[in-house]
Amino acid sequence: MKTATVEVFTAHVADYLGCVEAGEEVALSREGRVIARVPPAPPPQSAIKAVTKPDIMARLESQYGSHCMSAEGSSAILDAVRSRE
Repeated sequence: MKTATVEVFTAHVADYLGCVEAGEEVALSREGRVIARVPPAPPPQSAIKAVTKPDIMARLESQYGSHCMSAEGSSAILDAVRSRE
């Protein structure tokens, strides 16, 4: 961490901000006491957060168990629905 008086900081602000950009903190002092700190900015967070997709199969299995309908059973249901139309 660099330390500078307020007067020196204002005279060389570009140099000290370069240190802050490089990730170093700068402490400003007046009459031997630190009165302020200039920390580097935190790294930017992604504007778009990753979307987690739900695990539909795990949810269905937790609700209904591992019972599966046969292909013949699902075909029979589809045929019955289509015959009503």
